Amino acid sequence: MLSVGFWSVQQQTRVLPVPWLLDTIVNKLVEEAVRTGVTICHNKNVIEISHEGAVRHILFNNGDGK
Repeated sequence: MLSVGFWSVQQQTRVLPVPWLLDTIVNKLVEEAVRTGVTICHNKNVIEISHEGAVRHILFNNGDGK
């Protein structure tokens, strides 16, 4: 019979991925996105997105646009 403590630890390891695995997955997704032309912006606050089916322009609160 499993103790409650053991069961909760085993259940958590099934639900939560190992941190390095999550980092690896995210890094691969970022690499693939950049390879296909996606621009990734950090520390930006978006105030407007112009689109016609696809995004055409993004305006940030500091006046920059992409």
